[in-house]
Amino acid sequence: MTQQTAYFNANDYYKKRLFVDNGSAFIEVHARIIEPYSPPEPQIKLKENKIISGPSDIHGRGNAYYKAKIKLLFYNRTSYSEYLLYCYNIHKFYDEKGSIFLGSVNSMTRTAFEASKKYTVELEMFFVKKDMYEKKHRAQFLDLVDVSTGESLWFYNDVQEMADLGLVSVINRDGSPVLYFNGDDPVSRAEFIAFLNRTRRWLERKIKE
Repeated sequence: MTQQTAYFNANDYYKKRLFVDNGSAFIEVHARIIEPYSPPEPQIKLKENKIISGPSDIHGRGNAYYKAKIKLLFYNRTSYSEYLLYCYNIHKFYDEKGSIFLGSVNSMTRTAFEASKKYTVELEMFFVKKDMYEKKHRAQFLDLVDVSTGESLWFYNDVQEMADLGLVSVINRDGSPVLYFNGDDPVSRAEFIAFLNRTRRWLERKIKE
């Protein structure tokens, strides 16, 4: 879900906030978003994706790309310098509705105020919506459909959801895709431990986010 719930929770704090990947986790950019601000808008006629350092799946065709202009006010040189270390890495942005976008900086314009030691940076950014990015990873197990009726088996949605979260393997060790879920086979101790480990890593990643 990219739309946050209407009920108060920890995610409510993340409206109109920008995070950047420092290589191990998303950290918040220590700057205030000021006007002029243009929220992410779909770019139907965009011919070339300008995301340079994004994962290969972001470059794939068929996604609706979003363009936004975000102006940041840095209150000191330290926070501005820290951002410059990661400014061309992947960004995560929560818009005013709480929707989540992933993307990168296309261009940057800086204005410095020497007297007050403040910096304003205007970013032009390209994004993909997080739910669209995640759906691109959907696994296609061949044995989740009844060949006689053509209908999905009762556990189809659950398996797909677990695969999207990275809790079910979709790639073999040699890099080839896993074609069959084999839902009737018994689970070995090794497979069960691997599943628990993936679940633990997924929970740790969600906590960092």
